[in-house]
Amino acid sequence: MQPVARARPTEVQVQLHRLHPGQQSIATHPARFRVVMCGRRFGKSALGIRLACDAVLAGKPVGWFAPSYKLALEAWREAVDRLRPITQRVSEQDKRLELKTGGILEVWTLDTPDPARGRKYALVIIDEAGIAANLTEIWQAAIRPTLVDLGGRAVVLGTPKGRKHGFVKMFTRGQGQDAEWQSFRASTLDNPYIPAEEVEA
Repeated sequence: MQPVARARPTEVQVQLHRLHPGQQSIATHPARFRVVMCGRRFGKSALGIRLACDAVLAGKPVGWFAPSYKLALEAWREAVDRLRPITQRVSEQDKRLELKTGGILEVWTLDTPDPARGRKYALVIIDEAGIAANLTEIWQAAIRPTLVDLGGRAVVLGTPKGRKHGFVKMFTRGQGQDAEWQSFRASTLDNPYIPAEEVEA
């Protein structure tokens, strides 16, 4: 009997963000809910995209939330581009990306009171949380329930907008005694790829 020749698996490469030390300390922190209040050029969206990519590459479902379609679109396009080599199916209309690993990325806007109804996520990223209207209500009624089934985690990224804003309340919670929550402050100066003289100027 002749041996059967087996095709060697095709190797593909996915190019991901290389995290700088400030981003890395947030990415590896064990807290279930991480709230990051940072400067505009710290690299918060890049951090969120890297975490989302890591999760879907591991076969997990991920939800990405942003205040508006315009703010969500840039992250969506970058994720689609980076994950293209292992994409099984992509829906531009639904902003849903399915990978060959089994991972799923779905993008939602926060301009409706009940996004992602019925979904189950292992990770949620909320980008530009500091300018999302009614963030507290949407978190409690819509986003937090998506994390129940899988014991999912969340990363909330933004810059502050008023002391009573929902993002600031979430940040304050991460400074308390609840071990599930952790808050981080990050300056643009913590990003080694931004020249310090530009920040000073």
